[in-house]
Amino acid sequence: MTATNQKLELFEQQSVRSRKGLDAAIATSNYQLAALNCRQGFKSRLMRGLVQWRSGDNPTGALIDCVGFHREAVQAMEGIGKSDFKITDSAIERVGFVVYLLDMEWSVFDLAGFKSDRQLDAVLSNSLFSAVDAVTWESGIKQLREHGSSLAVETYENYIAMRRGGEAGNSFTTLETCFTKRKKDKFFSGGEQTEGGGMDNEFVVDYRLAALAKHAGLKDESVHSWRW
Repeated sequence: MTATNQKLELFEQQSVRSRKGLDAAIATSNYQLAALNCRQGFKSRLMRGLVQWRSGDNPTGALIDCVGFHREAVQAMEGIGKSDFKITDSAIERVGFVVYLLDMEWSVFDLAGFKSDRQLDAVLSNSLFSAVDAVTWESGIKQLREHGSSLAVETYENYIAMRRGGEAGNSFTTLETCFTKRKKDKFFSGGEQTEGGGMDNEFVVDYRLAALAKHAGLKDESVHSWRW
């Protein structure tokens, strides 16, 4: 079995476990269990799509499943948690990029409670469907400069440059290079596998870059380009 197929099998298994976990959370009205499986289920389904994408296969089915599972999990969290529900307990700030690639319906969400790179993701994903919240962006990039790596800061600065309509082609090329560097960067290596840190770098793509490039109308031939 190839390394790619091993990855796909692993994340398929994790997807099944998160489904069972969410069902158990609903049955027992366990908010924290629902939130955990929301995030884990999103990650495993996104990883399936990203690995397929990087290998040249069509990831659309896995990504649609990713968005659908997250929506179902958030609905369950709202029903269980009621007044205790917090959108920051989900993975919504990253779902928006996938939704945009798939041309699915989306509603912008409240940015309160997000911090650092999660805050920046929230601003960016919302901005694919509305204007950039410049104040919230500046707050988030300040936090990232204090707690993230120089590569993380460079990455997000180029993301926002693309969104604001600067030299999008130059930013795309820079971000391709930044993504390769994530393999040896502590910030990304210590984060989610979907972000391309460490050994996962060669198995996934930069889905944020793909969404921003689509928004800018770029047609670059790249492993990070959306072509479905």
